[in-house]
Amino acid sequence: MTGGADRPRPHEMLARLEQMEQSAEQMLSKLEALQGELCAEAVEVHSEDGFIRVKLDSDGLVDEVEIHEYAMRFRNALGEHIRQTVMHAKQVHADRAAEMAKRLLGETLDVQAILNQYRT
Repeated sequence: MTGGADRPRPHEMLARLEQMEQSAEQMLSKLEALQGELCAEAVEVHSEDGFIRVKLDSDGLVDEVEIHEYAMRFRNALGEHIRQTVMHAKQVHADRAAEMAKRLLGETLDVQAILNQYRT
């Protein structure tokens, strides 16, 4: 830019900055609402047979594990059964977080595709 004619005028720049500020405030407001929604919902899943219940907190960390006494009869497979139920709970939590991110960002990012790269 060599001449002053190519530069935006100060009032135009100020208007753009104000528009960017409003957009950022709207995004933050939406983010806070979605974050509150995610934090309010703990994830709870049951194993297919119903003998194991896993509850994750809002951060996706294991909060509770409940094992029905009948499940103790299958001691050899119990550890793997618990692990699978925890992994299922974590997937449900990640899916909820991805859905909220999608609502925040719209179609600008394929959040689900990004998450799928890290799933085993």
